[in-house]
Amino acid sequence: MPKKMREVFQLSRDSGKNRKEIARELGLSEETVKSHMHHALKILKARLGTMMVLIFF
Repeated sequence: MPKKMREVFQLSRDSGKNRKEIARELGLSEETVKSHMHHALKILKARLGTMMVLIFF
């Protein structure tokens, strides 16, 4: 996952910050934060899905 996307995701999950707070802190637009979150979740779901299949076999 790209560095900025990971940073946005961690601020959201670990610090519990909302889009507006993250955008302000990182100097990004709220739409960019929303896009980073969307893509980060998509990447994690794909990776976790693959890992879950391997775990069950």
